[in-house]
Amino acid sequence: MEYVTGKDLDRIFKSKRIASFRKRFLFPELMDYLHREEDPRLCTLYGLRRTGKTTLMAQAAKELDQDKVCWVHCEEGDDIQDVKNVIKGNPACRYFFLDEVTRLENFTSASSILADKYVAEDGKKIVLAGTDSLGFALAFGTELFDRTHILHTTYIPYAEYRYLLGEDKDIDDYIEYGGTLTDGKVFYNPEGDFDYTNDAIAENIQHSLELFRDGGAFGPLLPLYARDELTTCIEKLVELDNRTFLAKNINRTFKSHDMGRLSSNLQHDKNFEDIDVTPLKNPELIREIRDALLIKDPLLHAVSPETVREIKRYLKRLDVIYVVPGTEEQEVIFMQPGLRYSQVRKQMDILEQSPLLKGFSPSLRKEFSRRLDEQVKGSMMEDILFVQLAKDKALRERYRVTKYRDSAGTHEFDLVIVDEEQDKAVLLEVKHSKEYLPSHQALHLIDEAACQELEEDLHVHVAGKAVIYRGENMSCTKGISYWNVNTFMDNPKGCLEAIESIYQGRGWKESLQKALRKPGWTR
Repeated sequence: MEYVTGKDLDRIFKSKRIASFRKRFLFPELMDYLHREEDPRLCTLYGLRRTGKTTLMAQAAKELDQDKVCWVHCEEGDDIQDVKNVIKGNPACRYFFLDEVTRLENFTSASSILADKYVAEDGKKIVLAGTDSLGFALAFGTELFDRTHILHTTYIPYAEYRYLLGEDKDIDDYIEYGGTLTDGKVFYNPEGDFDYTNDAIAENIQHSLELFRDGGAFGPLLPLYARDELTTCIEKLVELDNRTFLAKNINRTFKSHDMGRLSSNLQHDKNFEDIDVTPLKNPELIREIRDALLIKDPLLHAVSPETVREIKRYLKRLDVIYVVPGTEEQEVIFMQPGLRYSQVRKQMDILEQSPLLKGFSPSLRKEFSRRLDEQVKGSMMEDILFVQLAKDKALRERYRVTKYRDSAGTHEFDLVIVDEEQDKAVLLEVKHSKEYLPSHQALHLIDEAACQELEEDLHVHVAGKAVIYRGENMSCTKGISYWNVNTFMDNPKGCLEAIESIYQGRGWKESLQKALRKPGWTR
């Protein structure tokens, strides 16, 4: 075990290059813990690799009196007694930052001593971070129950991603690379998504379960672990979910009754060429393509539903996935969009060159891939907005985020933001396009019958309507406003208020100016 105090901390700060990085949005919460008196709990930074845990700790340590700071790096073979020895050997230090703490052999069974003795009794401040974040989750339910503040780092919202990596980043950058703070170096390479799924997720789960209660917590995962198939199964389930997502988007892109309307609209969209895609709407072809996406693997067919549920439960605890509330099939959104897109993009490239499309010209195969990519990014953009709105602290105490489709399945609204205090709702359509095409993009929003049915089903009244897209902010007819996704995601609450004001007939310019005021980002 290595530890550093006082002036020697400068080399830690230099090695982490903290001067070149902006601070995560949760940095004030960490500093609030460190400056708070009479708090008997320690603090845990909980998240997957490459989400800024170590840098966040270093940034906090640099803000404190260096003579009272001790930076501890845990190594394989260390245990809680080694940590106790460091704390006892540095009585002048009040702040202890423990990096890679999940490497400690008896961490999940003995970590409570850190809170009970050194924090509650001696008044120390202890911050923990580690690679095997599931180990923390398991400890939260046992040793660290009610003994720690938990700061989640895995989920990096789109607005924060742009703040940290530069406002020149757009929604496509976030779709393709978002999820880590390495600016595309993790997911956008041939093996990046596999390595991350294996190291940061699958092995995280296995290693944490191995250490917890001496391996006594595997439950229904034990047979897989005994056959050395657990990490492989987790990897394949993640891949299967992403392939299923792609299959749904293939159906949405090329289903027959949409093709005529799609063709008429796309001729106005500069992103697409005027290519006849009628051959691609063949139901038999679409079925064959969707079947090809299924992973025909004996391991997955042998896994019980209970085992799948258990793996998904751990993925949810790791903040890898977000389960959309109220969905019958437990619709899953990946919290790290770059992981999903990299796997989906790989399959799209394979499909474009596959024997299934061998009878089509190169230009038509390219058009297949291009339109499918547009649909995928549109679906992911919708999911990204859904999660950020659902998790937004300024919204979630009062608003509920949901999706809506009428009983006949003919009308749907991408996002419905329900104000549960005033029984009203704002309807949002999410479009990946930069083009302003109100006859297409606002089709459901201007359908009074569809809006009335929504009001009756959800027992609310419609208080606002808007399209979120990649184009310019602008007002439209019938109170419908258009919002650039960057503007909207930088200040969702302000934009929702503006959307309501515009729908009620108030001035566009005044409402826009209020929405453009970002929340106080002083990180």
